[in-house]
Amino acid sequence: MPRYRSSIDVSLPAAQAFTFVTDFRNTARWDPRVERAEKLTEGPIGTGTRFRLVSRLLLKEVALPYEITAFDPPSEGPTPSEPATPTAPADGSGEATFEGRTFLFRYRDRITVEPAGSGASRLTYDAYLSLRGPFALDNFLLAPFFHKAGEDALKGIARALAREARRQGGSGASPAAPAVTPEEVRRIVAMDDRPVLRNLRITLAYHRLSDQLAGALGAENANWCTYATWASKTAGTFIREEELHEAFRRLLEAKGRVHRHLHALHRALHDLDGDPGASAAPESADDLEPILSAVDAVGRFIREGNRTVFDELGGLFAALLEELASHPEPDPERFERFLERLRPGEARPDRIDTAGTDPVGDTGPEDGGADRLVSRPQGGQDLLRDSMRAYYAARFEADAKRKAELVLLGNALGGLHEQTRLQSHIAGALAAPVAEIVVNRMRDALAQRLGQKILGESPEAQAAIDRFLTPIGEEAEEVARRISTRLLMRLPIPDEVLELGEDVPAPRGAALYPTLLARLDDRVLTGTLERFGAYPTRLAGLPLKDRLRALAALALSRVGLHRPIAAGSAARDWAALPDRMRYIFVYFRSRQGTASLFDPPFDEEQTAAIEAGEVPRGPL
Repeated sequence: MPRYRSSIDVSLPAAQAFTFVTDFRNTARWDPRVERAEKLTEGPIGTGTRFRLVSRLLLKEVALPYEITAFDPPSEGPTPSEPATPTAPADGSGEATFEGRTFLFRYRDRITVEPAGSGASRLTYDAYLSLRGPFALDNFLLAPFFHKAGEDALKGIARALAREARRQGGSGASPAAPAVTPEEVRRIVAMDDRPVLRNLRITLAYHRLSDQLAGALGAENANWCTYATWASKTAGTFIREEELHEAFRRLLEAKGRVHRHLHALHRALHDLDGDPGASAAPESADDLEPILSAVDAVGRFIREGNRTVFDELGGLFAALLEELASHPEPDPERFERFLERLRPGEARPDRIDTAGTDPVGDTGPEDGGADRLVSRPQGGQDLLRDSMRAYYAARFEADAKRKAELVLLGNALGGLHEQTRLQSHIAGALAAPVAEIVVNRMRDALAQRLGQKILGESPEAQAAIDRFLTPIGEEAEEVARRISTRLLMRLPIPDEVLELGEDVPAPRGAALYPTLLARLDDRVLTGTLERFGAYPTRLAGLPLKDRLRALAALALSRVGLHRPIAAGSAARDWAALPDRMRYIFVYFRSRQGTASLFDPPFDEEQTAAIEAGEVPRGPL
């Protein structure tokens, strides 16, 4: 019969790890194939406790019953009022066995947790699955699938226990992670000569700020910096030029038109040269370099937007956390004095100017001497002032629902301010003059390679170049726009990738909105969301194609064949602020209780390299 057995080390004591993994209501938090889970019996978890897991198999929901048939929790030592458990292993380890069967399957999961020293533990996951009756002859067909499912589940357990370790530690922050200070923010912002490393440092700093804010506001609610961590990591795709170039190259090669135009240009220039033995043009692969570098015009807007937002909001959150440390009790008057640093007035899109040439970057010249973009703030910070007030009120709010709404309000107002400022950056990235840049750079490249013999003295050569370079530039601009839209409209977050042009789906294994945010009571919050069609979302006014797609998804979700969605939340035009904010507001509300968003954005080795001032090798 197919069997999977493997072990992992986790940073929780054995008793805490055992308690978490043996409560099978948590399986939806660590098994990607489980949509939801429930406990069917009353009382504490132990032998005889039954659970029901709902998994998805071939687009159909399948109910999987489980019962604990053996349960030996780790011993933490008897208390005066609680005698030692006779069944508990003496070495501090624990073991539980879960068994179940359906019409087709029978299965067993055995979970063992043992101490590993220094407050850590080793978890062993041992599972088997078998078809029942005459179907058992086909068990060998299940083995590859079952092994993959076991690996995914164990990786999910590792991530979930790491989150649990951070949650039980209070703020969720690693003890080794120092507080982000306004001075550190200024140092990171000033890294103009290391833009790739700066983006990585910004992403890490947002993660640390997120954990610090969780310590002040509560780890049960994601804050603005939590979301900013993953947005900044996504922006890094544009800032790390080699990744952007590779995506651009693949799409150019897939379409083929640029290569055909380059070949025709080579032939025309060769014919004009009049020397049948000469090679008047380089290989077309060489000509792709100035074309590929033109897409950096898109990356410049994203890079400057990433720097601009961190300069303002990263610095503000760092200062806020320093201020909150001196507020053990509410002191509204003192906090208002703290807010006096913010400019009065409405938020407005930045003006983007050019200032000299870009400096040498992490891997060489970044834009081939292109002008460096500089953001100039044009509006005030009233939205940020109200955002900080909401966080401050949440800091001292005892009612869980009221606190959740205040955090959501703070997130929403901060997000609206940020996206308003970034309007020029986003529009610029999607409308970068790639065609003009390609034509100019190709002309310069040909002049350097071929000299004046052809280009300077032959009107026919100039006409041939113009005839072929114009469609090359137009094709490159179309491809660059497609790449930019595709990358801007995808948001990888832990456990999934959100397509921003589609309606916001429910988190895996959960309802569309956290229970505390299923209904909203705060009038300022509802008014802010209503202004952008995010509360409630509506299908009215959408194109027929989008309405039909949303209605189909809703119908499938009602019969368990699709995750629930916020119908009408999709951003059809990312360059339009109302479209963007509708999606972002629904995303904030939907994922505010998603613990995985507090996960570190990089692994330990990558984090160590970034903190040492190095750009890690390999994919990020």
